[in-house]
Amino acid sequence: MGLIADRMKLVIARVGETVVFTKLAGSAGTFNVPAVVGFLDGGTENVFLDDVESMGVVRPGLILRLAGDSTVAVGDMFDRDGVSDYVCVKRGLLKVANESVLLVTVFSV
Repeated sequence: MGLIADRMKLVIARVGETVVFTKLAGSAGTFNVPAVVGFLDGGTENVFLDDVESMGVVRPGLILRLAGDSTVAVGDMFDRDGVSDYVCVKRGLLKVANESVLLVTVFSV
């Protein structure tokens, strides 16, 4: 990884929390990833989702920011705040100078 990606990973580890994901609906076990978790508000939703995808998001939606080399994929799940099975519906990889810096994932119930 490059300098920017390493710094982003360090920031996420410092201010984020460890999230336990279930890979592919439980078929391949679980794995831990540090992430910064936030609620999916309307403005952020419009950046990452089109109108049809927005209609499919069940509230409260969450947005997770992870290191660029994270292996979270669409369909992976996790539990939070007594709500089980938030499912990844969209992922976007943000790059700087052709370097994977940040993985942004959108989760819905």
